[in-house]
Amino acid sequence: MAESTFGRRAVNDGKLVSRLRLGARITPETLTRLNDYLRAQGAATAGKAPPELMPLVRATDRPAAAAKAAPHAEPR
Repeated sequence: MAESTFGRRAVNDGKLVSRLRLGARITPETLTRLNDYLRAQGAATAGKAPPELMPLVRATDRPAAAAKAAPHAEPR
């Protein structure tokens, strides 16, 4: 399947794959849509993003999660 066809069918974006190759990021919602598409097509690894793709995912709540995980230091 052509890259543009995959992008159009998965997330209605024919330039998705080429943008990712150039370093673009995707939202968690787009990753979910991609996983849903792959799962519907019978991909064995759907839902498990490869580690090399995780830096491309733009998580909007990452700072809040990091703040909860780190203990607050008392000001001196």
